[in-house]
Amino acid sequence: IDDVITIETLQTSFQELLGNEFSQVFQKDESDTESTPGEVRFIRLPGIFTISEYPVEMDGHPHSLIHSIHNITDQVKATRELVRSKKFSELLIENSPVAIVIVDNQEKIISCNPAFEDLFGYDRELICGKNIDRIVNEADDLDARELSHRVIQGEKVHAYVQRKKKTGEMIDVEIYAVPVALDEKNDGILA
Repeated sequence: IDDVITIETLQTSFQELLGNEFSQVFQKDESDTESTPGEVRFIRLPGIFTISEYPVEMDGHPHSLIHSIHNITDQVKATRELVRSKKFSELLIENSPVAIVIVDNQEKIISCNPAFEDLFGYDRELICGKNIDRIVNEADDLDARELSHRVIQGEKVHAYVQRKKKTGEMIDVEIYAVPVALDEKNDGILA
């Protein structure tokens, strides 16, 4: 904690703090229900903190502790926003009326949404980890392999094609497939 801000916030001085119990000076907010384990809120200090304690031997005080308090408010807020954004993105895909499948660079299915399951007749638990082309394409469909290859190479693809349902029935579908790139590296396909 920034020493000056803490002293001003606590409306005290270093001299007045010396000799006091830590828990009296830094009273934890016991009514806090938002903090997760390891996070602490104090009554007289705004923000979210972590506390570390280190035993020290001092003359006349053999069982003394040094308390190190770190303000993690910005980190906690950023983490919560990241989690919120991730959940939002997952909900968009999960609730989309458009069939969506995510595959890795080996064309293995990572996930799909309920609309994909409904369209092709597969349960996601049964197809995750399997090659997308083996699931929805004829074995000798070179065009399907070419489309997948183009997307893996970084190209966005839009096409009208036929794909196979679980029943073997061929259906007409419109495909939009885009590379999923993280850290400037193509990690998979969203289609």
